[in-house]
Amino acid sequence: MGERPHDTSLPHGAGMPDQRRARRGEMAVCTWIYADSPDEEIQHYQIPGASSSDRFQSIYWRCVAVFFATSYRQQPAARHVLFTNTASLPTVDGVSIAAFLDSLDVEIVQLPLTFRTPPDYYHRWRNQFYVFDVAHYLGNHLAASDSAVVFDSDCVWVANGEPMHDAIERDGVLTYAVIYDPDWNNNGLSRAEMSEIASALGEHPVSYPLMYCGGEIQAATGVEFARIARETSKVWQQLLQRHQNSESVFFEEGQTLSYVYHRLGYPIGNANPFMRRIMTGSLGVENNALYHDRGLVVWHVPLEKRHGLHRLFADVVREGSVFWRLDPGPELRRYLGTYLGVPESSVGKRLRDLTRRLVDKART
Repeated sequence: MGERPHDTSLPHGAGMPDQRRARRGEMAVCTWIYADSPDEEIQHYQIPGASSSDRFQSIYWRCVAVFFATSYRQQPAARHVLFTNTASLPTVDGVSIAAFLDSLDVEIVQLPLTFRTPPDYYHRWRNQFYVFDVAHYLGNHLAASDSAVVFDSDCVWVANGEPMHDAIERDGVLTYAVIYDPDWNNNGLSRAEMSEIASALGEHPVSYPLMYCGGEIQAATGVEFARIARETSKVWQQLLQRHQNSESVFFEEGQTLSYVYHRLGYPIGNANPFMRRIMTGSLGVENNALYHDRGLVVWHVPLEKRHGLHRLFADVVREGSVFWRLDPGPELRRYLGTYLGVPESSVGKRLRDLTRRLVDKART
């Protein structure tokens, strides 16, 4: 798919000047997918149906394929890694996901979920705590000077990741701040309520609304991933004990990471220049897509899993398609925007989205 590096046996960065190669570590581009079993069913407000079903999980496998394909177009020499609990990757729409990812030199790391919540902990997104297992793996396997960015799979790369790499090397960690009203309930908790839990967990009270950092990205050097892993283990045990005592807890990975970042004193929001959670709702729900989103490196488009990303998958897995012919840059970015509704959704996209929703509703 597209032109690949001529000698994949060379170390990454082999084409860089010697002095630059000497001072820079490698940045791995990662995403993850956790395939629920029938006894691990979760509720997902964006996707109907049983989370253990092939139809449900195929939505995420398409996202994985698009994520790595868009990264490959922007940075073909980067190290690409997929974390998953499944030993056998599926065939989706007649396409072997394993073969497709192999064509992009994506490494597959099979990793179990150990950060398991009790059955009555929270009814949504229980497998999101898998990102803590990923953090532990990276903390144990990355060289101190190397780094990794771990994104949710419903993200696409629209520019080269070099600015993010520079920022990680400068700050050690990147965090993505999502700004909302302190009293607004987000996934079961407001920021004010998060501060109350943070005060109970820590040695010092948090007298202001805790900033919420989205769990769609973890980005750090090997050294900082090791720190994050150690701290999440401590906080996790505290949360399980509070749950056992019927005390309030963080419900999802973003809330928990927000507190971990606060506890470790990391900068908040330094990933915001490079990425954004873009709600591209073309059917009457909130739409916050902006023209200037074209200046980002990564778009997180959670409402496009069943829509634009689903349709883009068909182009991405077809050798010689427009996706592979366009040069990385403005043309490819505009092409991706037409599928994903950034900065705006066309009439045709809205009609296709509506049709998809009606079809999905009829199937459930």
